[in-house]
Amino acid sequence: MPKSDVENVLGGKFNVESPEPGVLFYTEDGTGYRSVQVYLTEAKGRLSDLKAQLVQDKEPVEDIPGLGDAALYRPQRSEATVEKTTEGGERLWLSVAVQNAAGAADAKRFAVELLRRAATKL
Repeated sequence: MPKSDVENVLGGKFNVESPEPGVLFYTEDGTGYRSVQVYLTEAKGRLSDLKAQLVQDKEPVEDIPGLGDAALYRPQRSEATVEKTTEGGERLWLSVAVQNAAGAADAKRFAVELLRRAATKL
């Protein structure tokens, strides 16, 4: 995910670091207040199975229609995740979490928009 996408969606300037392959951390320049965490992993299961487990555990989960093979938003984590199968047949999970947004609605809007932008690049 390009830093420009984070800056355009959230507004402001961000620093980026990659502590390990498949992980990006964006922190707001100067204040470090707002942050975005991006995780790309090979799917070990199905997102639908994760959703079923979360619902059973009474964690709120919202579907995100029209994105990848499946996508969901976890309000308690301010995290959006998509499952997408690549042209080569590899199933991937891409997650975007937004921390310290002005409110829950902003966190969701930012996470889903960033996920939509990044998922097109998988």
